[in-house]
Amino acid sequence: MCGFAGIVVSEEGRLERSSRAGFEAAALRLIHRGDTATGHADGPSTGAGVRYWLTHHRLAFQDVGRGAQPMADSLKKWLIVFNGEVYNHLELRRITPELQHHRFRTQSDTETLVEGFTALGPSFFELLEGEYAFVILAQDGTRLIAHRDAAGVKPLFFSLAGVDTAQFAAHRQSYEFVTPELGFASEMKGLFAPRVWDREGLCKQFVGLYEPIRTPFRSIIAMAPGGVLDARRNAGSQDVFKAKLTLPTRPLRFFDHSSANLGEHPSTDSSQRPIPSPTDFLDVLRTSVEERLLSDVELGVYLSGGVDSRAVAALLAGSPSGSRFGRKAFTVGFESRGFDETNDALLFARSCGFESHVLTLSDDALRYAYPQAVAMSENVQPYTNGAAKWWLSAMTKQHVRGVLTGDGADEMLCGYPSYRYTKWWMHAMRARGNRAAALKHLPLGSLQRDMLYANAFSSHTKDPWMSGSSAQGLGLDFVDSLAAWGVAHPLQGQISALAGLLLGGDASEWLEAQGPAVRSWFLAGFDPSNEPDPADPQHALSLWQNYFFRTHLPVQVVNWVGDRMEMANTLEGRTPYLSRRVRDFVGRLPDRSLIHGFEDKWILRRALASIVPPQFSTQPKKQFGAPFLLAGQQSLSGKLVGCFDEAGLDGSGVFDRVQRAEHRLASFFLKSGSQSEVETETSMPSGGNLRLAEARYEHSALNQFLQTSESMAIVNQTLVKNIFPVRDKAFEKQILATEQVFSP
Repeated sequence: MCGFAGIVVSEEGRLERSSRAGFEAAALRLIHRGDTATGHADGPSTGAGVRYWLTHHRLAFQDVGRGAQPMADSLKKWLIVFNGEVYNHLELRRITPELQHHRFRTQSDTETLVEGFTALGPSFFELLEGEYAFVILAQDGTRLIAHRDAAGVKPLFFSLAGVDTAQFAAHRQSYEFVTPELGFASEMKGLFAPRVWDREGLCKQFVGLYEPIRTPFRSIIAMAPGGVLDARRNAGSQDVFKAKLTLPTRPLRFFDHSSANLGEHPSTDSSQRPIPSPTDFLDVLRTSVEERLLSDVELGVYLSGGVDSRAVAALLAGSPSGSRFGRKAFTVGFESRGFDETNDALLFARSCGFESHVLTLSDDALRYAYPQAVAMSENVQPYTNGAAKWWLSAMTKQHVRGVLTGDGADEMLCGYPSYRYTKWWMHAMRARGNRAAALKHLPLGSLQRDMLYANAFSSHTKDPWMSGSSAQGLGLDFVDSLAAWGVAHPLQGQISALAGLLLGGDASEWLEAQGPAVRSWFLAGFDPSNEPDPADPQHALSLWQNYFFRTHLPVQVVNWVGDRMEMANTLEGRTPYLSRRVRDFVGRLPDRSLIHGFEDKWILRRALASIVPPQFSTQPKKQFGAPFLLAGQQSLSGKLVGCFDEAGLDGSGVFDRVQRAEHRLASFFLKSGSQSEVETETSMPSGGNLRLAEARYEHSALNQFLQTSESMAIVNQTLVKNIFPVRDKAFEKQILATEQVFSP
């Protein structure tokens, strides 16, 4: 794991020497990503009219004594700056004909990358297994090639002078643009470019319509997961770089679209083979874990109360390669018991022979870490669990330099409530012939099967946030999103509520305008001549999974509770569930191998049950969450109102809408009695109980809005104004001193 920054300009005069201090100051903001060594490169040395600066902060795991970056290839034609790990790089040296006789100078994956590219060009990237982002630059500065892993685990951003990034809102197979200047960095704070709010990009991230390329800032994009950016200097009358960004050309799961039961059959390519079994999956995951043990330094494992991290820990415990490391597991707990999974984690750790390290966090500790975490994530969103992950990485770094995680299991294996909700929608609509028109004479709630989701996940829920539900679970999310966007989006209720508070009367029209972009990401990777109908309920789960994998996963999940929180404390996270092997395996799975009834991650639970006692594989999914942290306020402060104004939004209008919502909810709960109790229902909620459920979800959305506003203010302070929170080392030491260690 590392961090790097660079800038390349088509005309030497665009990069004045007086600007060097500003570039170095920006690059220094990435020092948390690598504490082994820092390297620099400037060029070119000839008067080519092009200029570039590179800085790299290294966190070394392979060939620690060598492998410094920026690294040149053996022909001195290219330079590479690289962040991440390529786990099959030694194998690629052996099996790639063009590399078999090459005399490598190091054992580092960085050298394999640059020499592989020199030999094969960008086609070499298709062979890589790992989590990575890198930029390869011609030593004369006239060509730049960048690539990022398919899941977007490792971050990479570009500032593109003069480019309107609205063109990246919808999915396309490729995008072309011209710019006189390309800046790049592992995090946006490392870009040598101003961060100015882009109103449209901000609104979409604020309400949860995440975009994997466009960001909330003008002329700044995220490198597309799995994409290849190729920029070449055009030395004609317009002295610019002509660039093309190409995206992967496959969906997450393949199906036979001619089948009448799409989602229940493997793809045409594998239709003659048996459906993969839990044993098959365990073998694939075991190999993925083994690959991620490639390291010259000690690794540990994160362990919560869920099956994702348990499976990784169990496979690590049984791995001959893992015996090189001490068995250390790391867990974070909370004083708020509703969120705490410590006891479950400890029981499992003992059963596998792990030494357990546990840090129990107070709300004060979470409030301290929250601005630190948001500044690292650079994301505008309503969640607080990144603050807990920030502390978890701080504790873990005291003992190891890298850790295996369960990140990505929910996305690959359909573990979130939104996936179960989508499966319920498919179940409910199957009784209606999979025709939306049938809802006119068989409305939701009129059939017995319609009650399943509402009873199990919604009408009983005392705290919607804890359940993971984003709306009442009555199916209106799907009805409304199909009407507005033409796709079945299970979070439409949450998105609509947030948009209403943010944009007021303009929200409906704005939301409807997002339809083409949202739909494009649902269908991303499918062949346009043979793509599934996104309005057909039979396709709902596979398309929602495809959309979530391409948008929420890289923008939100592996950012907020993954790479950024680990690297905040210079710790490397490794993600076995997001390997190429696991992705290819999941691509052949039918829906029923992922969600069986309301049992999520069915194939993982069955696989885990074959190697651990049964009680450890049946525990229901529990969100890795943390309490809301609203800075002691229940409304928008003047600081937050001003932040909306700075971003081109109507701060006073937002304030008025939030105030009205608070007063309306306070009045309702006062009249209805307690806010903390929900009556048990045996049918779809109706009448007063329906209004009570609506009010609870409205209250949850209001809290989400306030928390998102808090994160926006922090991003505004840090990325826009370059004022970063100061770390209180004494307080951190005090909290970390409460760590408990339990012997196996």
